[in-house]
Amino acid sequence: MKNKPMILVAGRDKQHLQAMGRLFCDPSELQVRIHHMENGHTDPLYGITVQPDILVLVLSAAWEEELRALRTRAASQGLPMIAIGPAGNTQVMRRAMQAGARDFFTHPAPPEELLASTLQIVKDLHSPAVTGQGVLTAVINGTNGSGATFLACNIAHMMTVHSGIKVALMDMDLQFGNLPLYLDMNIRNSLSEVFAAVDQLDGVALEGYMGKHPSGLHLLASASEQVLLPWEISEKDLNRLLDISLQTYEHVVVDLPRQIDSLTSTVLERAHHVIIVMQESLTSIRDAKRLLQIVQRDLAVLDENIYVVVNRHQDKNAISLADLRDALKISSFLLIPNDFKRVMQSINTGVPLFESEKNAAITKAVLEVAVKLSGKPQTQSQNILRRALSYFLPH
Repeated sequence: MKNKPMILVAGRDKQHLQAMGRLFCDPSELQVRIHHMENGHTDPLYGITVQPDILVLVLSAAWEEELRALRTRAASQGLPMIAIGPAGNTQVMRRAMQAGARDFFTHPAPPEELLASTLQIVKDLHSPAVTGQGVLTAVINGTNGSGATFLACNIAHMMTVHSGIKVALMDMDLQFGNLPLYLDMNIRNSLSEVFAAVDQLDGVALEGYMGKHPSGLHLLASASEQVLLPWEISEKDLNRLLDISLQTYEHVVVDLPRQIDSLTSTVLERAHHVIIVMQESLTSIRDAKRLLQIVQRDLAVLDENIYVVVNRHQDKNAISLADLRDALKISSFLLIPNDFKRVMQSINTGVPLFESEKNAAITKAVLEVAVKLSGKPQTQSQNILRRALSYFLPH
């Protein structure tokens, strides 16, 4: 690769192209070439003899022909692309992602976000590619309101900034997911768009659907104007999304709603780590015990891959850790100390703990969990056999 990545800005609108040229000329680490598409040509790479490192394509009214030309041109395979198209047309974005766009903006593209997206791609080009199979961690509440979403968000963030690995955070609460609020992010794409194009999905397209946090963490949110129900997502499509995610990222953290259905059971069965979040209360013990039984017996998740996290732990509590061990029949817990003030401040500001309260006891406790989960666990190849046997063994 050249010392300075070459950005090719292609399109039909001269005014847009000139504005893009001025934007990309500012960073000294980039070199920019403007390609004005004219004379009826719809191929953004027509006449280009030197392959650029990144293509920024300003789509015109002939966007279908322009994207089709890219998909059929062999030279464009693997070329990172950012597409800019008209607002209010979901088909444009979907086709752009299918053509390999890593990000999509509508006119007028916010200059700061466009430049940040481009620089992130430059950074990715210099980073070693992820190979092999990533690790899947599922986080679920034992009782509603126990803090699973907050922990999933902060664990994923700490894996990114502390452990330095490529992490995707997914919100599988289809109706009420709110992970973007925990990271102060405005999300343009969601699970609805991903599943609508899942047959054409690959790693490059998946990254394009992701929201990018400044830390480097990628977020796939559930928030959408459309209502998406769990039974509308087939097991085949969900498994395809998980397969591509684990091929693209070193670690995938999934925030699950507290329910057992086809969606959550598929994720739990495939997870290398299952994190059950509970509190020190009688109702939480009852619910966590029931969920543990389902995960262990019915979904056949290996015991060594299940972690029970006691959130908002207080040393002086009517229910002791010994009581929890006796009730749940497990030997150890991961403890997160109670710190209501710092947690609420983090949620309300959208700033993760590791950025705002790096030295706090609660941050150090969550970091221990993140570091523990960062390594790849033992294989779960026994799961299929164990699950089959569970139907014949007495419950």
